[in-house]
Order: sequence, then structure tokens, then C-alpha cells
Amino acid sequence: MKKFLFMTIICALCVSFGALANEYTSEEVKRCDGGEKEDYTDIYSCNSCPDICDSAGSPINGTLTMKFLFNTLTIPYENGKKEGMQKEHTSKGELRGEIPYIAGKKDGVQKTYRDDGSVSYEATFKNGNLDGNERHYYDNGNFETDIVYKDGKRDGYSRAYYRDGTMLVETIYKDGKMDGIQTQYFYPKDKILKKEVEYKDDEAVSTRYFDENGKEIDEKTFTRKRM
Repeated sequence: MKKFLFMTIICALCVSFGALANEYTSEEVKRCDGGEKEDYTDIYSCNSCPDICDSAGSPINGTLTMKFLFNTLTIPYENGKKEGMQKEHTSKGELRGEIPYIAGKKDGVQKTYRDDGSVSYEATFKNGNLDGNERHYYDNGNFETDIVYKDGKRDGYSRAYYRDGTMLVETIYKDGKMDGIQTQYFYPKDKILKKEVEYKDDEAVSTRYFDENGKEIDEKTFTRKRM
């Protein structure tokens, strides 16, 4: 009896792992809801992806491989939903991008890579929405942009930088709207000039200018629109 139970468990595990080891091509799958795949953009880099079924209409379990002219995409699926790390490689096998999925939605840190293997882009997702920092990098490793999101909306600072790493502009957001001080920097002839614009609920309230010594040199105040 014990031997029978043991063999039953082993067989069940083999079937389970065998299902997860299935390999699929783009010609062998379709959307479970019957919708058309439009150049595969709906399953290539989606925040929340449609379920994918095999030709018989059953949700797929395994790896879907899509080959394009210059790259190849491998996507792990579980019960028709993306589950795990989607990877993009060049025709030479070089890693170009990684996107983590949980239950068909982006969840974790997405990354894009350059030819030399350095990161050009990374963003944190949670339950299909940007939630955390989204960053673009120059090829020298310095930030190009650094933006904070919460539940899919900008919430916190949004920064852009010059190539040498010095700040270009910083804007404060709240629940997707500019709300706070936006600071823009200028660097003429080794001087640092600054412009500050105060925003409230996405509208400019006032603007101030500062010289290289931090002294205010001009101010303008705007009247807010009536509701």
C-alpha cells in the first residue's frame, strides 16, 4: 500500500513537471478569450496580459518562444498566465531585457540592457502598475531620469539629469499631479542659476529666479483658474 502511494505521488509530480516543461511557438497558441493577437504586442510587453491557450483551447503551461527577425522572446506560463521572468535575447544570444510577471501582471523589477550588458532602463512594478522608481540611464552609468510612482501614478520626485550627473530639473508630484516646487537648474559659464515654480494641483502658482549666489532676483505670481 505504501509503495502504491509512493508511486502515485511520483507519477503526479512527473506529470506536473512535464506540463511545466512544455514548449510552445507563437503558431501553436491563441488568446483564451478569442481576441486577435495584434503583432503580439498584447503579449510582448503588457502590464496586464491576456490569458494564452493552446490550439485546443486549454490554458498553456510551459514556455512560449516567439522568434522575430532580430530577437527572440521566451515567456514562462502557468495556467495560461505569464508567471516568472520573461526574457528577450538578440539573434546572437545576448540578453536585451527582463520582465517579471506574477499571475499575468508585471510584478518586480523590469530591466533593459545595452550591447555591453549595462542597464539602460529599469522600473519597479506591483500588480501590473508602476510602483517605485522608474529610471533611465546614460551609457556612462549616470541617471538620465529618475521618477517615483505609486499605484501607476507619479507620486514623489521626478528628476532629469545632464549627462555629467548634474541636476537638470526636479518636479514634485502628488497622486499624478504636479504639487510642490519644481526646480530647474542652469549652468552658464561655471555659474549655477536656478528657477523655482510652485505648483498646486497641476497649476503654476508662482515662479522665482535665483542668481549663482542663491539670491532671489525676480518673482512672478499667477492667479489660479476658477473652478
